[in-house]
Amino acid sequence: MRAAVYYVDPTYTGNDSNGYIAQPFKNIRDTVEAMRRAGVKKGYIYVANPTEVDQTIEIPANMDHTDREQSV
Repeated sequence: MRAAVYYVDPTYTGNDSNGYIAQPFKNIRDTVEAMRRAGVKKGYIYVANPTEVDQTIEIPANMDHTDREQSV
């Protein structure tokens, strides 16, 4: 199984987020929701800049995930 890779950057100013490095999601919650909608079973979430997490993020039970912070 090939893992999906999604990027998060809260400083991204575009309105066309799709999770790619050039169009990252602005928060982790939206990223996980996009992964769930796409039926992702295994995925990586790279956080490009410090991101404040002020709410619980629920990861679907059937999703294998890895979260990493990345310096850009």
